[in-house]
Amino acid sequence: MTYIKQTNFDENYKIIYYNPILVSQITNTYQELPESIIDYIPSINSSAVIYQFYFYFGRSNNDTGSGGAEDNHVVLKLQYSDDNGSTWFDWGDNTECAIGHYGKDAMQTSAPSVKFALDTTSWSEVKKLRLSVKNFNSGATRLHKLYQFADNSGFIYNELTGTGTAQHYKPSVSCYSLE
Repeated sequence: MTYIKQTNFDENYKIIYYNPILVSQITNTYQELPESIIDYIPSINSSAVIYQFYFYFGRSNNDTGSGGAEDNHVVLKLQYSDDNGSTWFDWGDNTECAIGHYGKDAMQTSAPSVKFALDTTSWSEVKKLRLSVKNFNSGATRLHKLYQFADNSGFIYNELTGTGTAQHYKPSVSCYSLE
């Protein structure tokens, strides 16, 4: 016998695609990641909200990979605001992570996503959510700007050789509720 659960649950999916505001050069102190901001209120009767951010990061071309700069790691932490962005607080509850890679004499790059499941207990008003980012090491890390880009005809941008027009990754942020 098959049972079908009747539900009026609305998962309330919201996604924002950003043009990169700027090519962020990441430092060793936390800084706001403007392309990660989203306003969200969970659906009624939801048990969790999924926050997800897609972005691009790589080592800057001015980082030669010497002196311990072979590492390319960033640390991200989720923050929230209850007052439309005037004050920000760390979300806590295991919402900080490090992403990176190691390689000598290579221009390491990556297009990862960060996903957090957030408890909706006592969350009934709109919150602004964002990520803050910092370098994990001494390497020169930047966001959103590709160092090489190719289509079917071959390279149309290569930062290492100085040919072509710079290309940028369009980051996106999304939230949805889970029952």
